[in-house]
Amino acid sequence: MQSTVSKPRILVVEDEAIVDRDIRQQLTELGYEPVGHATRGEQAIALAGELRPDLVLMDVQLAAGMDGVAAAQAIRTQFSLPVVFLTAFADDEMLERAKLAEPFGTIVKPFTKRELRTVLELALYKDKAEAKLRESERRFRTIFNAEPECVKLLGPSGDLLEMNSAGLAMLEAGSVDEVRSHGLANFIRPEYRAAFGDLHRRVMGGTAGVMEYGITGLRGTRLWLETHATPMRDADGRVTMTLDITRDISARKQAESALRESEERYRQLVNLSPYAIGVYQRGKIVLANRAAVAMFGETSAQQLIGQSIQDLIHPEHLDAAQNRIERMLKGESGLYPTDDRYRRLDGSLFDVEVSAAPFTYQGLPAVQVIALDITKRKRAESALRETTRQLQALSRRVLETQETERRRVAHELHDELGQALTAIKINLQSRERFKHQSPDELNAENLRIVDDALQQVRRLALALRPSILDDLGLTPALRWIAEQTATRSQITVNFHPAMAPVRLASDIETACFRIVQEALTNVVRHAGARQVEIELRRDGDALVLRVHDDGCGFDLAVMRERAVAGGSIGVLGMQERAALIGGQLDIRSTPGNGCTVQLRCPWRTV
Repeated sequence: MQSTVSKPRILVVEDEAIVDRDIRQQLTELGYEPVGHATRGEQAIALAGELRPDLVLMDVQLAAGMDGVAAAQAIRTQFSLPVVFLTAFADDEMLERAKLAEPFGTIVKPFTKRELRTVLELALYKDKAEAKLRESERRFRTIFNAEPECVKLLGPSGDLLEMNSAGLAMLEAGSVDEVRSHGLANFIRPEYRAAFGDLHRRVMGGTAGVMEYGITGLRGTRLWLETHATPMRDADGRVTMTLDITRDISARKQAESALRESEERYRQLVNLSPYAIGVYQRGKIVLANRAAVAMFGETSAQQLIGQSIQDLIHPEHLDAAQNRIERMLKGESGLYPTDDRYRRLDGSLFDVEVSAAPFTYQGLPAVQVIALDITKRKRAESALRETTRQLQALSRRVLETQETERRRVAHELHDELGQALTAIKINLQSRERFKHQSPDELNAENLRIVDDALQQVRRLALALRPSILDDLGLTPALRWIAEQTATRSQITVNFHPAMAPVRLASDIETACFRIVQEALTNVVRHAGARQVEIELRRDGDALVLRVHDDGCGFDLAVMRERAVAGGSIGVLGMQERAALIGGQLDIRSTPGNGCTVQLRCPWRTV
């Protein structure tokens, strides 16, 4: 099947009928299709719009009305049709005007068919080329304006040549001319203008570049932009302009600023926290706060950073800690808090309560560890347990002692005082049977028995509580008990009161007396001492009582264990009495070096 090729359609504008007929004849012979003819400029414009020919062959000189140059300009402007001028002659003014119409060619009358064909073919080819160029330009403009990023062309001096719609929107401008009127540099914040100028000069020198900077739009909106600038070269390789592609990075900048602020707040919270906080990553400590530095006994975080947990956790606890970390990083929960034992870099050990959680640090998986030194708490708990054991032992011994004392008092009352009273009763009942005995002798015997009973009562009363303590106070009571002990045991007991006589609070006097009484009892029973020194003095707001002997001494730890086990109540009793008055009892002794018992308690008077 033979394809049909359409003939180029030509509109002829010629006011001479003979010439018009000849031209159309030649066009037909050359294979063109004359689609109409006009004799005036106005008629030519109307036919061009109606017929839309491929080309207009226009006589420059028309007899009446609008000439061919003016008609050609109108046709080019309104319909973008190619125009070829026909002319026999023209003056200079006409030629200048003809240039403004941008003709696709000129044919000088008279002309041959060959000349006509050549000019027409060149004009039609040029029109097709320009049509392609216009289409390419249209596509470029469509892409240029549809680009979501700002695209602009800058001349050698930084003057704005082109800018797309996205760029205008960034600058809050309505047109390129509005941007030019304000000056592109004036949109850039002052602190970045010099750097932007340097970037443009480098790119005009042939080197692409990138820059971040801030701008202020016409309505006051402040944005952060990032520009990628590339040199644009002509056919000879010379840089004639720059292509700048700019994106709005305000959101990224805000996110970066928010991240920096968040990191700064995190660091401040970490550093100000009273808890030791560290970040563990890839087997090393990568961050440590001040509390952690202090807890490990160091002076700088750099001394901890880079340390392995093998260096910081007690070997007995290391495997369990590593296992917890691995399980936690795999998503297991409920592993913390827990108690652990850490090791300082100097080798000393301490107890901690640890909490840990996985998180991302500098883009990599890590573990944040929060630790609290609970060494004092552990010691307090241990001391509490020990005190509880001691109190339990003391309670048992107190009950036993109470029963023993009651049995002793009962025995004394029954055997001594009871017998004396019984003897008096018998004497009174037997007066009739012993009439021969003198009444004076019987009364004398009764008086003797009563005296013995009174002495027994006094001994019992003194054993329970010496009246001198209540009547005269602590200093006379301690002097009395020192003298009594020395008399009974042949041990030299020296009492050194280094304070003015004053009545102290009753509970303090009682506790001090009983502690000295118990200490002297222990010396007499176990120490084998030759001499005892008792000191009583005031030290500021405290009362200090000290009892020292030169006896055989003992192992204090063994003695405490024996006391807790129920073997002795003396030491526990003294400690309990000291605690009840808010004091501290310190016992120091080693085998062969005697013993010192010192009480330090608040000074309180009556």
